[in-house]
Amino acid sequence: MTKLGYWILSLIALIGGIGAAVFAPLWFGDHPATVAKSVAPEQQISAPQTRPVKPDVKEVVPEFDVVRVEPTGEIVVAGRATPHALIVLMRGETQHGSASADAEGRFVMVPAALPPGNHELRLIATDRDGSKTSKQSVFVSVPQDRNGETIVALQAPDAPTINLKPVSQKQGERARVSIFAVDILSTGVMAASGSAEPGTELRFYLNDTFIANAKAASNGSWSLTVEKGLTPGLYRLRADEIGPDGKVVSRAEIQFDVPAIQASAPTNTVLASASPSNVVIPAVQTATVSRGDSLWRISQKIYGQGQRYSIIHGANAAQIRDPNLIYPGQVFVVPPKTP
Repeated sequence: MTKLGYWILSLIALIGGIGAAVFAPLWFGDHPATVAKSVAPEQQISAPQTRPVKPDVKEVVPEFDVVRVEPTGEIVVAGRATPHALIVLMRGETQHGSASADAEGRFVMVPAALPPGNHELRLIATDRDGSKTSKQSVFVSVPQDRNGETIVALQAPDAPTINLKPVSQKQGERARVSIFAVDILSTGVMAASGSAEPGTELRFYLNDTFIANAKAASNGSWSLTVEKGLTPGLYRLRADEIGPDGKVVSRAEIQFDVPAIQASAPTNTVLASASPSNVVIPAVQTATVSRGDSLWRISQKIYGQGQRYSIIHGANAAQIRDPNLIYPGQVFVVPPKTP
């Protein structure tokens, strides 16, 4: 080979080496995207790792849903609590039964029969977070005579008393209207409940003043709520059952006292929504007699006309024997002002 040929071959080899150095990254895919993948793990930047946040668990206080008591004292209790909690039924200070809540927090227990007499029942639920006692309580009265009637009443702070015992009567008998309880809550709300023949028409009177119509529910229950307007004093609530002919078939009456309600922050009182069997009255108007008052003066203050005193007299006739003689402290329920 001549020197020229040798130099030509050497030049070709040199050019080939330079080309390989320049273009090899493109041939073998060693471009920036590929280089990024080859970065050492400790040099990679990853998204910040966050620890799972534990959701807030609402405190579950045990509650009664069903309490059934027979005149023999046999009892069935059902309710709700924290899932898988141990539920203890307390009779006063004595443990009377126990059960375990399921995965949804439901439980049922059939403890030993209650002895005759009056009992207060509460629930205690124990789980890994500790023990919680029910805010509700159930008052139970078991008769001495097994042919007698039981009383089962659910009680809770700032809530109406609820009769948990279904209305029942012997075959062929009809249920007369009754007033089960009248509660005055700390907010001044009056909540009354009772029973009657299912579907019957009812009329309610407060101190002989008509305040509402109602109809007993399919289970025979009824309730009446007056949200405000009751001033301190003595009252009488009357419930009349009205027959198809418009006459009174049966009547129940109860006297109750409204104490002076101390000013306090509003409470979260929950009342059932209005319905024909659950009547809610936003307000009633009352007048408390002060020294020197007369029906004429009260009528003038309320109606703007003293001569309408007869309306107040007629509505409160049971406690006003003589319209000229009224006494300090008497509380009159005043019919609404009409044109």
